[in-house]
Amino acid sequence: MQRRNLLLTTLTATFAIGMTVVPELQMRPAMAEAGATPSTPIARKIATTKALASGSFVGAEHPTAGGVKIVMDGGQRYLEFDSKFKSDNGPDLFVLLHRQASPKRYQANDYVSLGRLQKVKGKQRYAIPAGVKLEDFNSVVVWCREFNATFGFAALSNIAPKVKTLSSGAFVASEHPTSGMATVVQHDGKQYLKFDNKFKSDNGPDLFVLLHRQASPKQYRASDYVSLGRLKNVAGEQVYEIPEGIDVSVFKSAVIWCRQFNATFGFAPLS
Repeated sequence: MQRRNLLLTTLTATFAIGMTVVPELQMRPAMAEAGATPSTPIARKIATTKALASGSFVGAEHPTAGGVKIVMDGGQRYLEFDSKFKSDNGPDLFVLLHRQASPKRYQANDYVSLGRLQKVKGKQRYAIPAGVKLEDFNSVVVWCREFNATFGFAALSNIAPKVKTLSSGAFVASEHPTSGMATVVQHDGKQYLKFDNKFKSDNGPDLFVLLHRQASPKQYRASDYVSLGRLKNVAGEQVYEIPEGIDVSVFKSAVIWCRQFNATFGFAPLS
């Protein structure tokens, strides 16, 4: 009975595809469904970068100790002191981001003030203004403005490269329902195409992710697109590395394409 069912299935597939049995159609496992998560370290890094920099306090004119880090939380950057932070009390104390790793002077263009020191011991957090370029600053300082005294400072290291958005767009359905957002980003000198966690398309054989020169793809000649590889998942967040040397500005859409049947499942115009 099992052999008969297998034979009928093979004959049906042969007839439907014009007397050609395609192994990939019969044997290819189903793609992962909803709830997919980034599958590589760089995908996770781009999707959920949190810690941007860190350091440890050292005493200068007063004993100062503890850890400090810069984090991203809900789209806002913060400077955080850990529970081991401790410094002496004093008048007119401020928390600064300073351009020098070991601060020697305090001219107006040398630092950015994050406000008065909240307390001389324990965890605390300071919002960093949106316009501050973290790569320009190399230390965190507890500074007494009244006496121009450096109580202590922490040299910052491991500043994460910024993820820069180059273009983005929402998926629209073509021959199959497709939705979610596609974004081209630059990170640490490389470029990536990222799908958000709302991305979803139909399953199918031989699906590829393309960057296409047309905003609404009509043809698939070799010169019209660059392939980023097979679609990893039919739902959820995922990231594709764009080959070096590709000028992403000439590509106007991201496409989910079935190579076997030359079918556009869906596309996202990029702008």
